[in-house]
Amino acid sequence: MPLTKLKGKKFFVMGLGKTGRAAAKFLVEELGCKVTAWDAKPAACEGLPNSVEVKKPSTIDWSEFDGLIKSPWIPESQEDVFSALAAGVKLWSDIDLAQLRAPEATYIAITGTNGKSTTTALIGHLLKSAGLEVEVGGNIGRPALDMPVLDKNGFYVLELSSYQLLSVNTFHANVAVLINISADHMERHRTMEAYIAAKERIFRNQEPSDLRVVGVDNYELEKLAISLGLGVRLRRVSVTGVGAGVTANNEGVMFDYDYTPPKAIYDLSKQMRLPGKHNWQNVVCAWAAVKDFLTVEQFVAGLESFGGLKHRLQRVLDHEGVTFRNDSKATNADATIRALDSVEDIFLLAGGQAKEEGFVPCLEHLQNVKGIYLLGEAEERFAKELKDADVPVKRCGTLKEATTAAYADAQKYAAKTGKNPTVLLSPACASWDQFDSFEHRGNVFIEIAYDLCGMGQPPEEEEE
Repeated sequence: MPLTKLKGKKFFVMGLGKTGRAAAKFLVEELGCKVTAWDAKPAACEGLPNSVEVKKPSTIDWSEFDGLIKSPWIPESQEDVFSALAAGVKLWSDIDLAQLRAPEATYIAITGTNGKSTTTALIGHLLKSAGLEVEVGGNIGRPALDMPVLDKNGFYVLELSSYQLLSVNTFHANVAVLINISADHMERHRTMEAYIAAKERIFRNQEPSDLRVVGVDNYELEKLAISLGLGVRLRRVSVTGVGAGVTANNEGVMFDYDYTPPKAIYDLSKQMRLPGKHNWQNVVCAWAAVKDFLTVEQFVAGLESFGGLKHRLQRVLDHEGVTFRNDSKATNADATIRALDSVEDIFLLAGGQAKEEGFVPCLEHLQNVKGIYLLGEAEERFAKELKDADVPVKRCGTLKEATTAAYADAQKYAAKTGKNPTVLLSPACASWDQFDSFEHRGNVFIEIAYDLCGMGQPPEEEEE
């Protein structure tokens, strides 16, 4: 539908974080809409366009409104949202509006339980390094409506969470990537089936000519790939050596089976900026997404210049034989397993606000772990889950105490064995018990590491 059909309509914006504020500003300034907005935090309601009316949703007559834009964090079952939808108010996302504003650009959307930020940033970098006009955002970086308008030669590369996908209305991706899936956010979705259904919405509204990229290394996504049907453009990706689409074999060599015979694209085992088999999955998904727009040579050049993302198995520093790695983004067990399988001689910092699965899925992946240091709300629960593990476990309470103890033990281990151990923050937990966000937790860990090593303040880093 043309964007002009929304001009002058009446919208309610519920939640005034970065996305909500960008949406309110766009609706007022570019569409002349009548906007009412609300956020539970009074400070968030300040600095809006003058015409925006601030009003509690519980006082609203929803029959007067045409559209609702809500924060992805607000569930559809929330009372005010339910009332609005029951009254026939149409739910919109900022992603919908962004595409209506710039309909000629190419949209590459990425989701998955783990790796979506790295894959999104990598795809953006690959396209930019080839000289194309690219904007990267969504759940990573800037809200879609804060980005400049691109024409038919431009690319929007958008990370979309399951929460964002539940609000998608008209948006359709020219390239939709679903990397992987494992249990997460069960407090919102309740069942694995509902979580998969939310992720599957990334393919909603696609035309048969649009591309679907699906990681098929587990049963659920292989089943989903089959369900997408015949007559659509589908690329399966795998890191288990399955010969279909784009794969990486057990040695890390990436093959593209669209070529006859299959073509070796890159040896992923030889690049160190994205360590671990989970990053092989991110890379094969990225190539499957961009191969229609780039040559192999452009892809390789872009991959080799990509620096990775902060808080994702980030190498912080090396000091006297000990490496510090910040994997604060590992907010669930599956993400931590990926780190445990990627690094050797680990002194692991784990804990925080536990997810439903706890630490149990990690118990079979402790072969490289020399010690575990627990912190946060999950400390007692994780200690119980680890009681039969053949690894020393220390209950430390705080991140500082855990890092200090792990570093001391890692130093002793390095001196005794001559090996180079790693103090790894990969919590398998959310951060909200002690920190504002996983970024806050990771930044504090970096500061602690620099302080322990007597290296002062860490340098400012620019993220990709």
